[in-house]
Amino acid sequence: MALVAVVYGMTRPSPTAPPNMTTVTRAAFVPEPLPADYTGVDLEGRAFAGSQLLGKVVLLDFWAVWCAPCIDAVPKLNRLRAEFPDEAFEVIGYAVFSGPGEDVEAFATDHGINYRVVVGDNDLALDYGVIGYPTYFLIDQQGQRVRKYVGALPGLEDRVIADVRALLGSSP
Repeated sequence: MALVAVVYGMTRPSPTAPPNMTTVTRAAFVPEPLPADYTGVDLEGRAFAGSQLLGKVVLLDFWAVWCAPCIDAVPKLNRLRAEFPDEAFEVIGYAVFSGPGEDVEAFATDHGINYRVVVGDNDLALDYGVIGYPTYFLIDQQGQRVRKYVGALPGLEDRVIADVRALLGSSP
């Protein structure tokens, strides 16, 4: 229980968070290789590998069913997915420390998740340096990490939209 409190405390919005980013260019990104491919099983029971998404911009969301900020983020992630309805962008909810796939599937159904959910390897969260939930990685079309966002930051949805638009080369 103490771990949950510590993790939750680490994911609350910071009163000193930087202001919203409104203009981002692709040149602002510094791509870094991912430590490992993110693999798992999707809610239909199919094997999944992030490498299948090369050519797309991906927002990889490390989350857990017990994480209050993660639950609060679901409607925002649903809206984000709807903001970019074509095939050039994906939101992947990578569920860790959340029990078996049936539990995650029930959670996803109960909360109306409209993006792909993968039940992942708990150790991968550690390999990626995830220390609080939710943690998001923005991955470019070449499979490189270009942004990391941790917690329920103020204005995060707007920041991600601006970053995705920059990577896709589209304007508002």
